[in-house]
Amino acid sequence: MGALYVVEPGACVEREGQHLIVTRQGEVLNRVPVDMVDEVVLIGWTHATTPAILALLKKGIGLTLVSPSGKLCGRLTPAGNTRPMLHYRQYQRGDDDHFCLELGRKFVFGKVYNARTFMRRILRKDEDTNNEDEWRFLTDEIEAIIDQVKACPNLAALRGFEGVAVKKYFQLFKYDLEQHGFGFQKRQRRPPKDPVNSLLSLGYSLLTNTMISACEIAGLDAYAGFFHSEEYNRPALALDLIEEFRVPIVDTLVLRCFNRSIIEISDFYTGENGGLYLKNHALRTFLQQYVNRISTVVHHPELNRAVRYQKYFELQARELRKSIETNDTSHYTPFLYH
Repeated sequence: MGALYVVEPGACVEREGQHLIVTRQGEVLNRVPVDMVDEVVLIGWTHATTPAILALLKKGIGLTLVSPSGKLCGRLTPAGNTRPMLHYRQYQRGDDDHFCLELGRKFVFGKVYNARTFMRRILRKDEDTNNEDEWRFLTDEIEAIIDQVKACPNLAALRGFEGVAVKKYFQLFKYDLEQHGFGFQKRQRRPPKDPVNSLLSLGYSLLTNTMISACEIAGLDAYAGFFHSEEYNRPALALDLIEEFRVPIVDTLVLRCFNRSIIEISDFYTGENGGLYLKNHALRTFLQQYVNRISTVVHHPELNRAVRYQKYFELQARELRKSIETNDTSHYTPFLYH
């Protein structure tokens, strides 16, 4: 099943034998075996009983608390999951500029390569556009950035190339949305002011949380990264690992939700901070779409078999762990979207 998301205001996760039940005002909303759950995510004004929490921890299942806007508030994980020697090596590698640069190149290469792939898909879909030459030129520029990323001399320059690539990518992303009547000027956060940015921010938050779980399964510290700078309460390693998955998981999902009218403009409300957020019924819909997306199977070239995206996240974290343990970044291969 993967993660159990609880979004209904006032809902409570309880334990009933070997099952978890989600109730609200005495009504049972959901019932699942504990063994089928990888994680429980409480969103907004929801909670869990102590017996339910203890049952989760006994099974090695984490509990995550997320704000109504999708911001990660905190995580509860079982005791004894820490691996001090592995973490020590991870922190050592984080002080090695060469190691960080080598990994950073891989993260950014995967991100920009996947952005280019998606841009080409958009252009193939809209071949009748009057601005085809202009958009083709954008993809050529992205192609040039991919080559520059491979030979980037330092992290500062690498971050600069990433920023330029993202800006060009979102120009075409904006174009595709405009063809379906949705206004979107640029990527904007804290708070998101339009429906597109709202879904992107929520999707990236969900993906980050999923990747934190993958890091924990692999025994890594999700807050000690190599490409993203380390700041207080910022899961830098999870942010490193989601870069190559932003486009195939979140961006494709957001476009699908709007282009197929799965999410409508009327599904949003304005929060106290002026940001735009999903109403509860639409949040449930988007969460289900997200679960479906990370449950999609893709080919893993090294295993030569199909795996779910969620499993792919864990495999990437384990490849990264091997690189940390051996001080050899060649063990890590970015996911490439085809």
